[in-house]
Amino acid sequence: MLYGLLALIFWLPIPLGSHRPWTWGLMEVWVFSLTAGWLLLNLKEPRFERLRPYWPLLAISGLFQLWIFIQQLPLPITLLQWIAPKTAATYLAANPTLTSATIYLDPNQTHVAFIKGVAYCCFLLLVQALVTNTRRLKTLALTVVLAGTFQAFYGVLLVLSGSETTWVMGFTNNGIATGGLRYKNHYSNYLVMCLCLGIGLLIASLGGSNGGKLKQRL
Repeated sequence: MLYGLLALIFWLPIPLGSHRPWTWGLMEVWVFSLTAGWLLLNLKEPRFERLRPYWPLLAISGLFQLWIFIQQLPLPITLLQWIAPKTAATYLAANPTLTSATIYLDPNQTHVAFIKGVAYCCFLLLVQALVTNTRRLKTLALTVVLAGTFQAFYGVLLVLSGSETTWVMGFTNNGIATGGLRYKNHYSNYLVMCLCLGIGLLIASLGGSNGGKLKQRL
């Protein structure tokens, strides 16, 4: 299950930063499957105590998703006038006889955001449940660094190739490195995050002995 999580971390930035319906849909199925597998394992050998130190973070994330869930529920128009008067006025202007409506004007997009948010919460839970020691933490950081290295090489090679379109999904190649993402600032911020973890790994690998010098240099 840990390797499944690491594979997901490596995959997420590749298809346009997983910022298309089919890509975040794949992410949701992937995350929910891993979460379901972890819960099934806990039926035989409970490991919920590992999450005890992180319950405030999980609770805050859960409350946030609860609020998004409420926004997609039809509420009496009188209650909506008290909670969100401008939204209620918009609904009533279109249909004066309306008796119930949602807080947000586009409940379908709210539902999409809710499912995506629950997937992120499950992703957070999986990291806390599966990354339980220093070795696994280093493996997680190394996976992010490898993903960033792959994105860096892909972005540079695509620019230097002179190709008119990207090698994935065939978008116009504008000569600016974006890797698997589409926006250069998202790409650069992602690489900065990977670089920070890489420096952390280098510092963590330093030892006082003379052994392993070649490995450390590499």
